Amino acid sequence: MAKNETVGDITAIVAPLVQDMGLYLEGVALKRAGKYVTVRVTVDLESGAGAVDSEQLEQLSRAISTALDAADPISGAYTLEVSTPGAERELTELRHYSRAIGHLAHIILTDGTDMTARVQRVSEESIVVTTYAEKNKQRVATGEHELTFSEIRSARIVVEL
Repeated sequence: MAKNETVGDITAIVAPLVQDMGLYLEGVALKRAGKYVTVRVTVDLESGAGAVDSEQLEQLSRAISTALDAADPISGAYTLEVSTPGAERELTELRHYSRAIGHLAHIILTDGTDMTARVQRVSEESIVVTTYAEKNKQRVATGEHELTFSEIRSARIVVEL
């Protein structure tokens, strides 16, 4: 008999483990490709600067694996992936913007303006960014701008090299 494999069932098992480690559950996804099943669990810090380290991911992965094996919500074999949203994460929630303070972001506004700017401050309604221009192969600050969230079509962290 096949088990009811739902993201909700898996989330109910995973969420308390993530919270116990002081992390934030970004999402759970269940991907099927023929007979193969992959469970993807994405976690992050709740707020503030920093990142989830590899030791935390390893401990959480073991805890989730043990809990899923015990609850057995998935029929057959599956692959478990526990990760973070990544260095170039998309910014879609207020929490994401707050975590991006101090980082460069590629921002596209609803009017089509395309900019790379450093996130300085975040409020419930807007973000304040410093924009830059390229002069003599160096990035030079050109000003500070407040952008309301309704003006932002999309935003993504930019990795600085």
